[in-house]
Amino acid sequence: MSILIEQTQAEMQCSYAFSRRAEIVGVKVISASFAAPRVLSVDSEESLSVGIRFAPKEAPIVNGCVQANTFFECVITEAAMSEGLDPLAKFECSLMATYQLHEGYMPTEAEIAAFHKANVIFNCWPYFREFIQNSAARMNIPPPPVPFIRVHVISDNPAGALPQPLKRPKKSTKSISMSAGAKLGHSAPRERRSAAE
Repeated sequence: MSILIEQTQAEMQCSYAFSRRAEIVGVKVISASFAAPRVLSVDSEESLSVGIRFAPKEAPIVNGCVQANTFFECVITEAAMSEGLDPLAKFECSLMATYQLHEGYMPTEAEIAAFHKANVIFNCWPYFREFIQNSAARMNIPPPPVPFIRVHVISDNPAGALPQPLKRPKKSTKSISMSAGAKLGHSAPRERRSAAE
C-alpha cells in the first residue's frame, strides 16, 4: 500500500524549477501531540484501520529561506467503529522544512506551492514516520504501519487531449580546453623496443 500525491505536469515543472535553486538545510518539529484514549492491544491489530492525512500550511520566505510548514495526522480506529467514538490512538505533528534559496532566486507562488505539495512532503515523511514509531512505543501500543508515499503525475490537458512530455533542461554546451598532448588519467604510450636493440 502507498499514498499517492497527484501533481500535474505543470506542477512538476514548477517543483523542478524550485528544487534546482534551493537546498534543504533542516527539518524540525513545530508542534506534536499523541494520545491513546482507549485500550489498544496487539490481539486487536487485525481489526484496526489506520488513517493518514497531511496538509501543506504556510511557507514564508525568511532571510533568504523558504520555511515550509506541513501538518501530519495518523488516526487508529477499529475497522467497524461507529461514529462519535474516540479513536484508539491519534498522532499529530507540524513539521517545518527549511530551504536555503540560491542567491538572486525569488521563487513564484506557483513554484513554492508545487514544491510544497510533493517535495516537502517527501522530505518530511521520514520524520513523520519516526514520530509515529517513537510515540507508539511511549504509549506501549503496536506502531501502526506508515506506508510509502509517491507522486502520480496527472495530465494538465482536457479529456481526450494527448499529454505533452515534460521539458528537460538543455544539456550544457560548455567545453573543457586542455593543453596540447594532455590526456585525462592516461600517460603517453611508451615506444616498445625490440629485444634485438
